[in-house]
Amino acid sequence: MIDLLRTDIQAEHPLSHLSEFSEFVLGDLVVEKTPRLFVIVEDAFAALPMGVLVPPTEPGDVPLGALSAVSVAPVVVSIKTHRTGVSNLDRKPFLGVGDSIYGASSAKERLDFVPVPLRETSAELRFMGALLNADPTEDFLLGLGAKEEVIQNLSETGVLASYDLLAFATHGFRGSEGKLTEPGLLLSESNPSSGSDGYLSASEIENLKLDARLVILSTCDTGAIAASDRGLSRLTQAFTYACARSQIVTHWPIDSAAAVEISRRLALTLRDEPDVTSAEALRRAVQDLLSNPDTARFAAPKYWASHAVVGGG
Repeated sequence: MIDLLRTDIQAEHPLSHLSEFSEFVLGDLVVEKTPRLFVIVEDAFAALPMGVLVPPTEPGDVPLGALSAVSVAPVVVSIKTHRTGVSNLDRKPFLGVGDSIYGASSAKERLDFVPVPLRETSAELRFMGALLNADPTEDFLLGLGAKEEVIQNLSETGVLASYDLLAFATHGFRGSEGKLTEPGLLLSESNPSSGSDGYLSASEIENLKLDARLVILSTCDTGAIAASDRGLSRLTQAFTYACARSQIVTHWPIDSAAAVEISRRLALTLRDEPDVTSAEALRRAVQDLLSNPDTARFAAPKYWASHAVVGGG
């Protein structure tokens, strides 16, 4: 039934199974008494976009994603993190990574396909960074600066662990596309002498030294289930192991314009209320997206229900 629901959402079909599944999962949940909902999911239930469910006890068919701050985790131990000891005086608010640049020939050789460039991600990250007081000269890895070896160097020197929020706006893959054998994020083409291939794989992410309150993966399929896996993707788990206390991931390929709208709303909330949880920030972003006439074109669940919070930060 989860597959049927996901198919209906992405195809913008009537959600014929929504009411039945919402009642099965949520039962008599009273949202007023549950402003924050932390759900431990395993196996196929990790693929369920919780935010699209409609609490049977609530009037007006308002989705859970606009009513309650929902966080998910594959297992309890997945939210265990450690502090790296970076002084609060040395903390940095935001690092934006995106607008990756890669040649068609090298992408074809490395991936066996050529992804569509995501030029709009640079403006998305700049907007978020400006709201969160990022340094315009130091806190962005964009275009040719979005290289794997740069991120590895920031990790080794301890700089990466000083960032409270990291946002990756680039292509993410499940590891089953083309020649890929491992989930990861596509970055800009690396220098041949660096020994890097421009693909930040899950195993490489696991070894990064983070201490991030939130990692935003504004990419495709970062929380999805690969064909051979069960539960949340290894990419999502990799950032947890690297000490991201919470993540905002996506369940399926997302509309880039809708992702920008959600990211901007997230940044506004995080700026205005620095102590707000990631789940509550996403809830407010979805609520505003659905209630604002200017973004009515994104009202269908396919545009916003893909986003989910993993972890408890």
